[in-house]
Amino acid sequence: MNIFDLHSAVVADCRDFVRSFFAVADERAAEGSANCGGMRAEG
Repeated sequence: MNIFDLHSAVVADCRDFVRSFFAVADERAAEGSANCGGMRAEG
């Protein structure tokens, strides 16, 4: 496992952890959040 694989795994785990606290009531918003593709750091 290289550093990039480790980074992807950590980001995916964090994303799943944070998403576990949210329940989106609006179906359209729920679809959008499911298809967002993850968190990205800009800069």
